[in-house]
Amino acid sequence: MLAEEVQAVIEACARSDAPVAACAERVVGGVEADAVELAARQATAAALVNGEDDVLEKLVSIAVAVGVKDPASFARVPFHVLEDILDGSPESEIERWWVLVEKEEALRATALFSKGKFVLLRFCNGLLKRVRQKPELCGRILIFLSMAFPLSERSAVNVKGEVSDTRIEISEEDEDTEDAEYSKFWRIQKWLSNPQLELTDEAFRAADDALSVLESVTDFSDYSTFFAGKYLTDPNLLRTQLRDPLFRMQVATQMYMVFDYLWHEHETLRERTDAVRRRALSIVETHDVKQAGFLTHLASRERFWVQWKKDGCPPYERYPSTEEDVVVVERQPYMPPIPGKWEPTNVEPPYSLEELKKDCERLSRVPTLEEHLKKWEEADDPANGIEEAFHPRHDQVYAWRAMRLVTTHRPRWLGDMRDGDVGIAVKKLQAERAGIDPDTIKGNDLNKKRTPPVAAQAPAATA
Repeated sequence: MLAEEVQAVIEACARSDAPVAACAERVVGGVEADAVELAARQATAAALVNGEDDVLEKLVSIAVAVGVKDPASFARVPFHVLEDILDGSPESEIERWWVLVEKEEALRATALFSKGKFVLLRFCNGLLKRVRQKPELCGRILIFLSMAFPLSERSAVNVKGEVSDTRIEISEEDEDTEDAEYSKFWRIQKWLSNPQLELTDEAFRAADDALSVLESVTDFSDYSTFFAGKYLTDPNLLRTQLRDPLFRMQVATQMYMVFDYLWHEHETLRERTDAVRRRALSIVETHDVKQAGFLTHLASRERFWVQWKKDGCPPYERYPSTEEDVVVVERQPYMPPIPGKWEPTNVEPPYSLEELKKDCERLSRVPTLEEHLKKWEEADDPANGIEEAFHPRHDQVYAWRAMRLVTTHRPRWLGDMRDGDVGIAVKKLQAERAGIDPDTIKGNDLNKKRTPPVAAQAPAATA
């Protein structure tokens, strides 16, 4: 099928009420990719000339459906159609057609985006130049690009570290000025605007002169919020600028960032570059300590960025695993861990399975309340000679376990056990053995001669 025939089919589908999927089926069947792309662009040009907005919207939907149906052959078709529409529309209509780009989520899908990303980048950059007077639309375009392109995309990275000096303007009058302070201060911009220049003694003298001029001023003006994207280099403004804290931080920040970069790039000059960046950072600290801390943190992160570019910008995104990547591991039955200090009782090796099972049950068995509090009773008996420092009342883990057992077996006792005093539970247990009602034993009935017990707390989690 020739391109003219395909164009007729596309135009007929765009002007009909047929579903988009059915139109894509008619267009794709047995047609070469170049013929479909040429036909779609010719149909778009005809609709633009005739001002058929409804047809253009339908053409975009058909082009996207064609690309989704066979991404290997037709992935670039929707991007070329959108590019022609945006390039052929007046500036006042661009925002309306940009909505179509944002609405078609399939354009950001991997199948289409991987083939048409350079077409998308080209017409987006062209749009940014055309609509630079509309900051809101420029922001929407940039947001769309940030969402579409991966973080490791190299197209927006200055891999070689190239600089542009087109905005540097030094008039002859500035160079021949008789103001020595003015010349000393602005001379460093030659190296700050192009860090790739050779670091000579002249560069360090220029840095020292600029920092000396900043450090010589001590009477600062009020902190202003004025920020200039480009330095104002009129000699008559210098004295006023040197008293402005924001201007001083701008220059000092620029010097710190450039010489921090040079500190990592020139190992033989690290002592001299480090001295410059320290002086620049001290000027920033004079006006804003928080800003200085943020600056050092930013510089530390910048090193990873530079290293990533030196490594060739390898991708670092983590995409969801596919079914082929998932490895099914058979789940093993849970086996409780055996404590490190494990000694079988009266068993000589080799141990039998039954003997090992009995020892595991013995070690993992939860003691009763009576068994747990027996240690407390033994410590309370003076005949056993247990020192106060080793009494269980000082063991938080022991007290916590005792409270868990009381909660399980004697929950009514908790009302009298103020501050987690396990000694009350011991007295109640002794009264219960003697046939006395444990509820008659209150907190005030205890012997207070001994050291007060520690509060029962949950033991801290161990690493």
